[in-house]
Amino acid sequence: MATLPPRSIRTFSDLAGSFVSQFVANKVKQLEVADLFDIKQAKDESLKSYLARFNNAIVRVDDPDQKFFVKAFQKRLKASPFSDALALRRPSSMDEIRARAEKHVEMEDDQIERIGANKNETKDSRRMAQQRGNPAQQIQTQARNPQQHFTPLTKNKAQILQEIYHANILEFPPETRGQVLGPSKESWCEFHRMSGHSTEECWSLKKQIEKLIQRGHLSRGRSPRWGAPHLGQAQRDRSRSQPTPPAWHRGTITTIAGGSVDYPQQTSKHEIQAVLTRANRTPLGTGKRVSPALTFDDRDLIRGVPYYDKPMVISVVATEYKIERVLIDQGSSANILYWSTYHKMKLSPSSLIECPGALYGFAGERVPIKGTIELETVFREDIKRTIPVVYTIVDAMSSYNIIMGRPALNRLGAAMSTYHLCMKFPVGHKVGSVWADSRIAKRCYEDSLKVGSKPQIPAKPAINVLDLDLDPRSQYKSEGPHPAEDLKEIQLGPRASHLTKIGTALGLEEEAQLVDFLRQNNDIFAWGPKDMPGINPNFMCHQLSVAQGAKLVAQKRRKQGEEKRKAIREETTKLLTAGFIREVQYPSWLANVVMVRKANGRWRMCTDYTNLNKACPKDSYPLPSIDRLVNGVSGYALLSFMDAYSGYNQIWMHPQDEEKIAFITDTCTFYYRVISFGLKNAGAMYQRLMDKVFKEVLGVDLEVYVDDMVIKSTKVSEHCQALRRVFAILRKHQLWLNPEKCSFGVHAGKFLGFMLIERGIEANPDKCRAVINMRSPQNIKEVQQLMGRITALSRFISRSSETAMPIFATLKKGGSFTWTAKCEEAFS
Repeated sequence: MATLPPRSIRTFSDLAGSFVSQFVANKVKQLEVADLFDIKQAKDESLKSYLARFNNAIVRVDDPDQKFFVKAFQKRLKASPFSDALALRRPSSMDEIRARAEKHVEMEDDQIERIGANKNETKDSRRMAQQRGNPAQQIQTQARNPQQHFTPLTKNKAQILQEIYHANILEFPPETRGQVLGPSKESWCEFHRMSGHSTEECWSLKKQIEKLIQRGHLSRGRSPRWGAPHLGQAQRDRSRSQPTPPAWHRGTITTIAGGSVDYPQQTSKHEIQAVLTRANRTPLGTGKRVSPALTFDDRDLIRGVPYYDKPMVISVVATEYKIERVLIDQGSSANILYWSTYHKMKLSPSSLIECPGALYGFAGERVPIKGTIELETVFREDIKRTIPVVYTIVDAMSSYNIIMGRPALNRLGAAMSTYHLCMKFPVGHKVGSVWADSRIAKRCYEDSLKVGSKPQIPAKPAINVLDLDLDPRSQYKSEGPHPAEDLKEIQLGPRASHLTKIGTALGLEEEAQLVDFLRQNNDIFAWGPKDMPGINPNFMCHQLSVAQGAKLVAQKRRKQGEEKRKAIREETTKLLTAGFIREVQYPSWLANVVMVRKANGRWRMCTDYTNLNKACPKDSYPLPSIDRLVNGVSGYALLSFMDAYSGYNQIWMHPQDEEKIAFITDTCTFYYRVISFGLKNAGAMYQRLMDKVFKEVLGVDLEVYVDDMVIKSTKVSEHCQALRRVFAILRKHQLWLNPEKCSFGVHAGKFLGFMLIERGIEANPDKCRAVINMRSPQNIKEVQQLMGRITALSRFISRSSETAMPIFATLKKGGSFTWTAKCEEAFS
């Protein structure tokens, strides 16, 4: 007030204005949600400090939203055990984060205290080493306490030191290179790791052993209290500093899928690894020993110079099993043990520790965690090392048995060279090495191509994948019509195998009426290929349109696996019996057989007509509109899903074109007399047939997509009448149904990716679950995946395009990918 000019304040408003102008610069600035993403945990900053800074910031946000607070906190949190814990089980609010952070903050404080204590101990050790460096002073120190009593030992000090070397109970002095502690330069002390005196003469080691005996850690120097009562020669041979001979294993686990392992009836007694286990449970950074240097040179190229980039695939031993196909992955934040391997190791599911959450892969895929388990794992080749490894158990397909991630590698203290295909780790004062097996690594790579997803744009035509132009059903293979309620089987014919399915929600009278109708019309079903007479060729047959001047191509026979060869023999036998194929000699066109696995696990025999299809123009006959079909079958009281038996095989080929679709097997060459799977325009031809056959009832009683049929009725009492009209048409044209794929009298079902119920159309729960389980996109590819799933559900999302505009903006060309708070809000 003293700085105000005289007579400048006449009213209270003048005073208030001057006060505000004087102190407006000290006003605390309000923050926005986007500002929270700029608060980052520093490299050396503790969790406690970062949490305090973040709490101070969120108080200044005008529009508090717990979801954004949690997202911003996790986004800028550095990699640590706490960040891994939050990723496994996502928090819902900042209060939950604070509660869960308490234990981690306490752990950090304890580590800081231990580090400080270790520094003090190191200073004391150095001071003692300086004193020990003067032999005269050491003699004076010993002379001060000539009456000190020492317990008689049953072993020499060198043996005791070797047994308890890794137990982290000795206070090792710091290594001082080049110094001599004692009068004899030829003597060597393992405790001080320098010359001047022997291990047996070491006064410091003798005092520490006596101290351990007095504390109960040792029993007269024989063995640790926590170990076996006596460490015999066999256990000393397994010391980490000694090379070990090839070990006996209960079995060898070599592959993920299939096969069995023979195990011996009797197993040897479990060998005690108590000392080693305790040593490896020591947290990183708390040891006082100086680890040996881990280096690589040309002497480590024992497998030769690698001619291409190979993964690091090794073998380990766990629960007395030798486990091959172990991938060393420095990019994995978890040690992964696959469920199939877990079973082969004869481990009980009850041994798993429950661990809620999921793992997220490179492309954002979510894999649930079944639990965790800690197993003693042995890494060995020339010198072995045993450590406890906590494995995360997942049930997923993989070409590996185990993925060894950063937690195990850090505990092992390992360094890896992908050029040398070698991993090294300290074992006491020695270095252990494990080399990759390039042969197994190659097999794993080949198997991963079978397990993994197929490329979207193959470099050359993939013969094991049906092209959509060849078979449009493959586009909706997993979304074909099927009921969404419980079913039960009923017997239609005289044999017990003549079965089909009906819904369980029908009334007793309705069910009896439907079963009686189906049994009266059981001739409409085909129980095998021989039961199919096929469509009358005069009504419709398939004729090829081969371009003039096209080059005739006869493919060379390809080799097939034993399983596929057996399936080919069975299928050709059925087709020969039914009269669908005939033997041919000197064919001008010749193709190979391609076996495709069906959803039910059986094989479908297709043919690689790549060369013939190139010579034929595409039939542009239109397939039905998906939206029209779905709208046409929604809102009905009762539905029946039907599927034609080997639908393509019910259309005969034109006699002039039969030999053009010849194929070769291991035993003979044949040609088809009916349409074959893999033939171009087969889908368009079949849709043309269905439209022509059912033109009178399409849109009234029936909707058809290629060979999938849905019969609908508004009233339950009218359903049998609709079935009767459709069955009459099927019988007229000799088009028979597959009873295994038919379901009659259901109230709800899935058709072309949509849920059909009596009220109308609902979103497919599987597609909704896929969007819910997605994490926030991290790159443009994940945004494209998200938008594809949203498009499939767009008819169920109000104003979806307007809501997704911020997400669409990330797909603009020329700009870098940026996921903003608006994008996160739209995603949520």
